[in-house]
Amino acid sequence: IPPAIAIEQKNNVRTTRSTVGTITEINDFLKVFYARHAYAVDPATGEEIRPDTTDSIVARCAKEFADEPVLVLIPVPVPDKTPADEFFEFLQQQGYLRVLIGGELLRTDEAPPGDLPDLSGEVLAVQDRLKVTNRQRTRLREAVERALALGRGRCLVGSADGQRQLPFTTDWTNPATGFRVRPPTPALFTFNNPIGACTHCRGFGRIIGIDLEKAIPNPSLSIREGCIVPFQGERGGECQEELEYHARQRGLDLDAPYGDLTPDEQDWVLYGERADPEDAWQNQEWYGVKGFFDWVETKAYKMHVRVFLSRYRSYTTCPHCRGARLQPEALVYQINTRTLPDLWQLPVCDLDEWCADLPQDRFDKTSRLAFTEITSRLHYLREVGLGYLTLD
Repeated sequence: IPPAIAIEQKNNVRTTRSTVGTITEINDFLKVFYARHAYAVDPATGEEIRPDTTDSIVARCAKEFADEPVLVLIPVPVPDKTPADEFFEFLQQQGYLRVLIGGELLRTDEAPPGDLPDLSGEVLAVQDRLKVTNRQRTRLREAVERALALGRGRCLVGSADGQRQLPFTTDWTNPATGFRVRPPTPALFTFNNPIGACTHCRGFGRIIGIDLEKAIPNPSLSIREGCIVPFQGERGGECQEELEYHARQRGLDLDAPYGDLTPDEQDWVLYGERADPEDAWQNQEWYGVKGFFDWVETKAYKMHVRVFLSRYRSYTTCPHCRGARLQPEALVYQINTRTLPDLWQLPVCDLDEWCADLPQDRFDKTSRLAFTEITSRLHYLREVGLGYLTLD
């Protein structure tokens, strides 16, 4: 007699938000794992953003300023139009003897230079001056701890000549650009929670909108033959003439089938010459098929216009999150250059191999438990032949 197979009965509540990841509970463990191990990336510069600690700051200083004299600096905000002499007196009362202004060290117990203008923004107060050596490591640590406490989580360490400075912060902020992200929490990485769900599609990844592909149902037709259906009636006749005019100006072949146009040419037909169709129209440029529908949407209070638009509506990918389902604050977090939606869209086989490459020796107890649950479920899906599925 072959061995029996025991299957646990479990009644899952399935909704329109349900995915392979939610039903297998892999998403629940992934959001915990990302909240503990992901790092943020500044979208403008590509720099990693991690909260600095005293240990990380001391280690960075030992690497960047080995055997060099440095200044541990505290950024002190200055009210607008504050006279230098008044602010120097205030700093002296607070116990700060030196400040760094314009790369020059000034004493607060002496009158400020006559050519020093009224201060504004921030002034760097000197917490300590020391040489970065193994013998001075404890003193450097104490100075950094004190500077972070007085600077509300911010401090700088720079060379004694003031030419090179490294900013540090204990927040999820890029101190070089000021770009700030929300701290990673499990709720930030779930589309079933308003904290993490995209505010436009509410975590569905799709919205009901105009499907531009429906406007060109037959790509074998050319622009001159009327491949863009909404341009063939009274409402779009003028748009057809403008499209042909601007296409000739661009050098586009009006008799070539739409499907034979290059991706850039098709993109020009659909979206026009500017990101904002209104700007394109104002500058007498081609505003795109999308610009036409944007204009028609402004007349949607009329019944016949709503009927017209209904022919071209369908579920489309959310243009704000691009189907990722999460808010932008969650999409800046990565592990090994991959965001969480990137993992949702990987086949289970590829995701299992990605997990195998992670350095498990750096995991704490909670992370190791979550990682074990993730890999065991992925392995099970592969064993039953579902390795081609994606979590999304």
